[in-house]
Amino acid sequence: MIVFNCQFCQAKLQAAEEHAGLPIMCPACGKDSKIPGEVVAVTAEVKAHAPAPPPSPTSVTTPDKVPASKPRRDGDRYDDDRRRPRPASSGMSIGLILGVVGVIFCVLATLVGLLVPAVQKVREAAARTQTMNHMKQIGLACHSHSDAMKFLPAPRMEPQPPQMISPELSWRVTILPFLEQQHIWQQMDRNAAWNQGVNNQFLNVMPLPYFSLNRDHMHSETHMQYFTGPKTLWANPAKRVRFVDITDGTSNTFLAAEAKVAVPWTKPDDIVVAPGVPIPLPDNRFVALMADGSTRFVLASRVGDPDLRLFIDPQDGGLVRPELLE
Repeated sequence: MIVFNCQFCQAKLQAAEEHAGLPIMCPACGKDSKIPGEVVAVTAEVKAHAPAPPPSPTSVTTPDKVPASKPRRDGDRYDDDRRRPRPASSGMSIGLILGVVGVIFCVLATLVGLLVPAVQKVREAAARTQTMNHMKQIGLACHSHSDAMKFLPAPRMEPQPPQMISPELSWRVTILPFLEQQHIWQQMDRNAAWNQGVNNQFLNVMPLPYFSLNRDHMHSETHMQYFTGPKTLWANPAKRVRFVDITDGTSNTFLAAEAKVAVPWTKPDDIVVAPGVPIPLPDNRFVALMADGSTRFVLASRVGDPDLRLFIDPQDGGLVRPELLE
């Protein structure tokens, strides 16, 4: 048995004699010490009190029975980093990271919550503007028809030669040439009904001005409609209406508006105004086309039924309130 001190920390070490001259790592300081070649005499008293036989060559221990590393021979490879203590994972660091992620998530959620209403308002404003532009195009087409024919287009298209009865086609078909839609006008059968023969295929070819971006509807249906019935421009569908017939003033009279229910765009179907019955207009807001060609935005919460009827009737002589319209 060889008993010696560590060259660095002076810890007492021991090793078997056959390991003399070999390096050994001190379990106390972790540094390599060389087992001395000379055998330090071990007294009989020490041998007598030895509790166990000498350790095997593969087990080198300190006097305190602490297992030591296997002596390193020349050429052996040791990973010193694996023997060094490694810092434990910090729960605080993980908590800090989670906290930062939570803050970022809250900020993003707040930003999204603020942006969604803003984006929705922008979309609504864009849809309103585009719908008003479409209605203006319809108004210009009606005025162009009046300039050319000396009267406004009737709800139902007037008779076309050689037929002497009015075909079941809407005023929206009548103004096609004035909306730069001559290609549809020329291909339609103007002596047939809106859903007969070749006319049926044009249902899904609705011109862009008849689309209302404020509302959901099929590509074959439109909300852009006239007012018909008693005390409207077309109380008598057979009568040709001229602008001079609008005695209340073209800027105070509705020519058309967004209806509550969409209809096939080629069908002669419009808003029917009847006494004592709610006018079938949208419950919240809608775009109205004035007889002078301008467009106004109407809020149902501001304009009640009596005021709406004043705007619809062209000859009631009532005092309308234009300030109710936007």
